Amino acid sequence: MERIFTAEDIPGARHTGLIVQDWPLMIEIGEETRYIGDVLAVVVADTEKNAREAVQKINVDYEVLTPVTDPKAALESSSPQVHAKGNLLSNAEIHRGDIEAARQKSAHITKGTYSTQRIEHAFMEMECCLAAPSEDGVEVYSQSQGVYEDRKEHQQHSGTSPGKGSCEADAQRRRLWR
Repeated sequence: MERIFTAEDIPGARHTGLIVQDWPLMIEIGEETRYIGDVLAVVVADTEKNAREAVQKINVDYEVLTPVTDPKAALESSSPQVHAKGNLLSNAEIHRGDIEAARQKSAHITKGTYSTQRIEHAFMEMECCLAAPSEDGVEVYSQSQGVYEDRKEHQQHSGTSPGKGSCEADAQRRRLWR
């Protein structure tokens, strides 16, 4: 038993992302890939042998494009555009105002010296989940801290109704939703 899934098998939204939904779950036939981890097809089989045979049925032709490997060079107008809206995700600006006017309007003023590290958190666990068929459809087990965001994304991609399904946390802080 085997099945090959492609982008056209996704019943709901095909793009994902918490801030900007610009990352395709799977690449459509004829669409440009952007990195080595893009998913072109998914094979499901009952044995490794059948899975390997199914993989042989998948044919991919690539046109190798010039890679964008330097973040500063990526912002130049001559750089290949990786995304339709350009290579810059966002531009944040910080504006400084009139501190004395702000103090006069403030109900409370606190003085002190504050410092913090300039690091980004990095999770150690894999970013993944396990989905199992159930009488109600599917149960998804995830290590995520954002169980409701995970459920929302699942509903968008599977085409199920928002609000359908329940969320709960078990004793090991793993999340389960139906």
